[in-house]
Amino acid sequence: MSTTIVGNAIWFTFVCLALAMACATVRLAIGPGARDRVLAFDTMYIIGVMMVLLMALRSGTSVYFDVALLMALF
Repeated sequence: MSTTIVGNAIWFTFVCLALAMACATVRLAIGPGARDRVLAFDTMYIIGVMMVLLMALRSGTSVYFDVALLMALF
């Protein structure tokens, strides 16, 4: 990583996305209705794509961008 600020921001974002993933998992498990569970699953999917994009920024390779694009298409 070229700067420590960017590296720290990426790790902070990973932590925030992990917390959001945990909250969505709880909603998926105890959601009162089917709509809540579907929205929680969709949120988890989007967070997963964002985590792959963060890994692309951290590693500096374009392979992760292709993976994120394929995930978003499906």
